[in-house]
Amino acid sequence: MTSRTLPIIPLLAVLSLAVWSQERPPVDRSNAALEGMVFDPSGAAVRAVIRIRDKATGRTSHTKTDKQGSFAFHHLHAGTYDVEVKPLADLDALTQTIELANGEEHRTSFKVYPCCGDCTTKAVGKAAITLERSRSPLAGCEWYELELMNDGKVIYEGKCGVKVSGRRVSRVPAQSVKELLQEFDRAGYFSAEDCYGARQVDGSTTVISVRFGEKSKRVFDYYDTPKWLKDLEDRVDQVSGAEVWIGRERRAPRP
Repeated sequence: MTSRTLPIIPLLAVLSLAVWSQERPPVDRSNAALEGMVFDPSGAAVRAVIRIRDKATGRTSHTKTDKQGSFAFHHLHAGTYDVEVKPLADLDALTQTIELANGEEHRTSFKVYPCCGDCTTKAVGKAAITLERSRSPLAGCEWYELELMNDGKVIYEGKCGVKVSGRRVSRVPAQSVKELLQEFDRAGYFSAEDCYGARQVDGSTTVISVRFGEKSKRVFDYYDTPKWLKDLEDRVDQVSGAEVWIGRERRAPRP
């Protein structure tokens, strides 16, 4: 009887394939990463707590941004994550949903703005009127702060996108400040909403605080703001004489 001999090479190949399939490690599905940074409307880094939640498992993790506003999460499973950004400063929190693919290194950024809600309960400062205007760099950055005191002292701080950057101090007649405060009172400013609209990534923000006698109020203006309030915001620039520093020059502030 003739005996059959199996071909040696094909047999070895089959055996090698079987061994390889048994020893092959499982696919690592926890090798995704999420990196990014948090900044304010001027582009400055913001310290914040970043919390992520895996929507499939409910598992959460958190970290803080560094001095450059950067953060990173590594060894994440592929899937859908809710990302929550909570600034440590007086800025608005925000959330975003992000999809991570297996092995993906996802990079993103968050821009945070002055907030409404709890932030509006903060006490108004000693200045009669405080005005801060900021416009997103995506829409052409403009950011400055302005304080107008009862005695007529004007303190200006140009941040970006204005004609004059840095701090400037001047003075206007105290009577002009008093009359401007009366304009706010007559217009019903102290009965206005605390917040108009909501922050937008590429939008503008104006925060105005007014103290008049025993009355004080802080208002956040994002959009859908009444014309009378917009006009009063412009009046602050005009009466303070800060338009020359901002770049909307009508007259120079007094030295």
